[in-house]
Amino acid sequence: MPGVVIGVDVGGTTVRVARVDDVGRITARRAFPSHAEEASLPADEAFEQFIFRLVGAIRELLGGSADAPGSCVVGIAVPGPVDTTTETVRRCTNLSFLNGRTLGGVIAARTGIEVVLMTDIAAAARAEQAAIGAESGRFGHLRFGTGIGYVEFDGLIPVELLRDGDAHLDVLRAGSAFAQVCVCGLSGCLEAYLPSSWHDEERRNWTAEAAAAFETVVLRLRRRLGGEGVLVIGGGRSTADRHLAQRIDGLAAEGEMPGQSRVRRAVCGDDAGVLGAASVARGMLERRRARL
Repeated sequence: MPGVVIGVDVGGTTVRVARVDDVGRITARRAFPSHAEEASLPADEAFEQFIFRLVGAIRELLGGSADAPGSCVVGIAVPGPVDTTTETVRRCTNLSFLNGRTLGGVIAARTGIEVVLMTDIAAAARAEQAAIGAESGRFGHLRFGTGIGYVEFDGLIPVELLRDGDAHLDVLRAGSAFAQVCVCGLSGCLEAYLPSSWHDEERRNWTAEAAAAFETVVLRLRRRLGGEGVLVIGGGRSTADRHLAQRIDGLAAEGEMPGQSRVRRAVCGDDAGVLGAASVARGMLERRRARL
């Protein structure tokens, strides 16, 4: 069991860094703006500024443990697809200076500590799964943040979901009856009907088509997970958007439906990313060491 685990949640506006104990409690934390001086800098300089502040925050939280890197591990969650083999950020829309960067490798080289890189939704899902005790059976996490994402687990094993290149997942497309074209190039994506670019006035006035797309996708996910499964819905927009919040609360209040999973509202809030990143990192490191 590693002595110290650090979870990092790289958000579009804020980077959260936390030291997490072996029962999932945050014992210390740091945070800094994602875009502070970087907005007007060339990509290489912006990346170096970002790394400098992230490494500083990690070292602060490690304290004396930094002298014993073999007993430490860092999990980093980023808002976009990653290559977990090379620890590379494939695409990060709001922080483009991270695109194509071997973020995990750079942090490992600067700190001497093992790093695990993952998507922010995978980290958040792991935190929510642990928080409600759903670590066996089917579990899905639908998250409304900067975009809309979904991950699914069978126990602690991620389920591979189909997608067309970097387009939205098939399970997040409402179907042939929904023809609106999404920014990803496909039609019928839930993101096309509930885009993160909506202004407050638009969020207050959901269209019937948007509501139908949401209900269609959620029903499909509940049937995928089955009667013994759990679907947790969360993300910043799940509370900021009044219509969305009401629909989630209504689904969570429903009784059991034959052949469909229960719906739960996410409970970890802004800490989901750091808690999940720390949990995934701890688990992956333990598995690697067990193979040695």
